[in-house]
Amino acid sequence: MERSTFDLRKVIVASMLVAIATVMKLISDIPLHFTGASFTIRLEMVVFMFGGMVLGPYFGFLIGALTDILYVLFSPFGVTFPTLFTLSAMLWGGIAGLLFHGRVKPEIKRFSLMVVALSIVTMLIDSVQLYILGVGTADPTVGFMAQVWALARFVRLPFLWPVQILATLYLLRRLTPFLQQSLLEETGR
Repeated sequence: MERSTFDLRKVIVASMLVAIATVMKLISDIPLHFTGASFTIRLEMVVFMFGGMVLGPYFGFLIGALTDILYVLFSPFGVTFPTLFTLSAMLWGGIAGLLFHGRVKPEIKRFSLMVVALSIVTMLIDSVQLYILGVGTADPTVGFMAQVWALARFVRLPFLWPVQILATLYLLRRLTPFLQQSLLEETGR
């Protein structure tokens, strides 16, 4: 009986994280305008990493997948799913969970290396998806523009790394003890 209660609590926490990440992805885009291009900084991957590190890799993968699917369902900019975008979202939570599950204070160098590597890999995966979406359009320049945007998106990565690293570590240090206590609490007995 205790095992099912523990798992139900994990599902509830994961559901809250999916809701938070979906809202962040839908509403909290920060547009940056420079050189005639518009970029957004999305930070939902912080929630994916936090979920994977606190709840484990399976929940990390699940939080990323469900967030992306809900984004597709509710966003006017969403694309058909499943896509490589979903895979990217899943990798953020799953890999963080595989490497750092249960660690409130992960080694900063290893964690930073993971964030840098994951951001490069997911940026490349997302660029492939953008290229695939562009090839199917009537405009032949769209596929080429996806490659140009990939280069431009790569330039912004170093600016995101400190934010992603510090925000995730802050959440881990502030919320993990509370979540661990509530996940392990008895049901009033």
